[in-house]
Amino acid sequence: MQKGSLREAIAHYVTALALAPEDPHSRNNVAWVLATAADSSIRDGARAVGFAQEAVQLSGGREPRFLRTLAAAYAESGRFSEAIAVSQQAAVIATMQGKPDMAKRLEKDLVLFRGNLPLRENPSGN
Repeated sequence: MQKGSLREAIAHYVTALALAPEDPHSRNNVAWVLATAADSSIRDGARAVGFAQEAVQLSGGREPRFLRTLAAAYAESGRFSEAIAVSQQAAVIATMQGKPDMAKRLEKDLVLFRGNLPLRENPSGN
C-alpha cells in the first residue's frame, strides 16, 4: 500500500484474512482502501462496509480507528446518516481514550459527511 499498489495491497489483505480470521486489522485495512481510494475503480462501498463491520465487531467496538473506517465505508455507500452517527461515537471514544489527534480527524470527517461527501484520503492515513 505504501508503494501505491492498492490492488496488490487488497490482494495481500484478503490473504491475511484467510490466515488470521479473528484479526480485525486486515479487515480494517482492506475496508479503508475500498472506502477511501482516490481511484474510483478500486472503491467498493458495500464490500468496505462488510469488512469494516467485521473489524468493529471483532475489536469489541472500542477502537476509534476501526469505527472511522466504518464511517468512511458508510459514506462511500451513500449512508451519510450512519457515517455521521458512527463518527460521533468514534470521536467520543477517542477523546475518552486520550487520542486527541484521532478525535480531530473524526471531527474533520464529520464536516464531509454532513455535506454528503465521502472521505478520500491516502490509504495509510487511517
